Amino acid sequence: FTKDYDSQKQLKTHFKNFTNGVESELVAYSPVYSGGYIYFVVDCNLKTFSMNYENPSVVYASQSALVKLNVSNGKMYYTAINNSLLHPTVAVYNGNPYLVGGYDTSTNSLSKTMYKYSSGKWTKLCSLPSARAYGKCVQVGTRLVYTMGTDGSENVPKNLIYNGKSWTESKASIKTLAKNTVEIADQKFTSYECSVDLISGGLL
Repeated sequence: FTKDYDSQKQLKTHFKNFTNGVESELVAYSPVYSGGYIYFVVDCNLKTFSMNYENPSVVYASQSALVKLNVSNGKMYYTAINNSLLHPTVAVYNGNPYLVGGYDTSTNSLSKTMYKYSSGKWTKLCSLPSARAYGKCVQVGTRLVYTMGTDGSENVPKNLIYNGKSWTESKASIKTLAKNTVEIADQKFTSYECSVDLISGGLL
């Protein structure tokens, strides 16, 4: 492996007005490659302290962005994300970036939302059949498939399939799979993770 670009430096420069010298961390996740670009989400998390000197406490703040990285020259393009949405899954469907599911801090629950970015703005589209987070999205032919992650239960989530207009839930299911626990906003969820790739006619 060789290091092509200093993406960390570019990200710190982008968020410098938000951090304003305060201790922070950058968390990148859900990368997707399409058409010469890598799309991923970056959370910039701040750790500050309350002004109550008698009872000091740690206060966290976060700002998120969808990043589009040009793999040929390393240039990054940034699009702001609603700060109430945590850990959405990035998808690229028919050339357009989408955010699917996640955790909504305004309702303190997993999200069924789907957003499409086009013409400089986010548009909310149809809802998922069930709320999801930490999954993966892959385009298979003319459809977008959401797989794995968590639906808030202990079970392996069924795949969700988007045809460009609406979502349906797959009838197929996996009974057992290695699982782990993820924590979002002080809530713990059972999540299923795996590597996903395309094969002729479906997913591997």
